[in-house]
Amino acid sequence: MAQFQAEGIDTDSIQDFIAEYEDLYQAAEKTILDLEHHPEDSELLNALFRAIHTIKGNCGYLAITPLIELLQELESLLHLIRTGDMVFSPLVGDITLLIMDRCSTFLAQLQQYFSVNYDAALFKLIETQLKDVFTSASELRPTFLSHLLMTLDPSTVGDVALTDTQNSALVNGFSDDLQFVYEAALTTQNRTSYWHGRLDRVISLLLKLNDSIENGLDHESLIAAVCIHDISMAFLPSSLLNKPEQLTQQEFLQMREHVPLAVRMAKNFQYWDQTRQILEDHHEHLDGSGYPYGKQGAEIYIGAQMLAIVHAYEAITHGYSRDISRKRPLMRAVMELNRHIDYQFNRSLVEAFMKVIRP
Repeated sequence: MAQFQAEGIDTDSIQDFIAEYEDLYQAAEKTILDLEHHPEDSELLNALFRAIHTIKGNCGYLAITPLIELLQELESLLHLIRTGDMVFSPLVGDITLLIMDRCSTFLAQLQQYFSVNYDAALFKLIETQLKDVFTSASELRPTFLSHLLMTLDPSTVGDVALTDTQNSALVNGFSDDLQFVYEAALTTQNRTSYWHGRLDRVISLLLKLNDSIENGLDHESLIAAVCIHDISMAFLPSSLLNKPEQLTQQEFLQMREHVPLAVRMAKNFQYWDQTRQILEDHHEHLDGSGYPYGKQGAEIYIGAQMLAIVHAYEAITHGYSRDISRKRPLMRAVMELNRHIDYQFNRSLVEAFMKVIRP
């Protein structure tokens, strides 16, 4: 470990720097999200570059050398993209966010203690790996970017698979019907590569979220909803589930058919009324823009609101969004969920979920 000591920096200068940094950080977050939809937008690319350049310049003014060197290499990578020698990708976005998050942690400690203990060897490794990206041949860059992401966030390497004993423990003590639909849902994970391990992750997170709120729902109904949802999705054509390109309007309508199918399946079990309500509403949005009925606010069943948050988190962190075949950083999920509060997701439930997933 190394220590950075603030010398000749007064409290007001640090406070002003932190305030501007937070504004630039928020602007960069929004720009990165926009770039994922418009990766060749020169105005967005220039805005992101300027934000990093300004932060680096402010670090230079205060002589915060560990961050200057780190941000210089990141700036060089973004310059490569801005000049058209490389394409902006979600992977670059995640790397940028993770580096900025590391800067945030550094600055928070500096603000509080006027000194920072940091891993100098790790900082140097990140700088070297950044340099490897923009100095390498174009065909090698994705590999170097992946290595850099794993250095920044080792959790993106993958999950340890649950054992069969752990799998069965999720439904031990529940009804024969639930054990049947759970076993059936497990088989659907082979339907497409990005579903592996999803069932148990979603169930575990949904139960934790449910238990963190007042007046939570029946566990069996929640588990049944997750299982029946995945079974209904598995009946969609493989060509649709694995299509790498954006879905057409007709394909999107076909994808929506999993909702009525899941509801019909749940109706076969008379004591799973909560399950049916969850499945019926899990694609509704708070502002009424969801489907199938365009319900709003409190009209949307609470279990459905919870499942929607957990599904979104799973999609972001484990990358089954078709164009990303890897896990994504936790902070990415936090940012995405917060971005959709009040018009897609329930604020109080998102806040409760943040506590559930906090390390």
